Amino acid sequence: MKEHIRALLQRFQYSEQFKETAAFRVVFGGETLSQVMADLDIHNSYTLRNWVSLYQRKLQTGLFVSPPMTRTQKQDAHALQGFF
Repeated sequence: MKEHIRALLQRFQYSEQFKETAAFRVVFGGETLSQVMADLDIHNSYTLRNWVSLYQRKLQTGLFVSPPMTRTQKQDAHALQGFF
């Protein structure tokens, strides 16, 4: 019985890199929670929402640095400067 429980617990343990990758895809990749959950076989939306929230807090506190902007993102940001 203990082995069965241990196997279930290990099945739902994810590495920090996996969590960060999933959160990155939502925050910077523009993917929906549903898309990332389906692609990465995450079964609980609360879990992914929590990872995204933690990732965003780390970005705000400077524990992570956001990736450099692509050429298109720079052009979009430049175009938006006139609106603000």
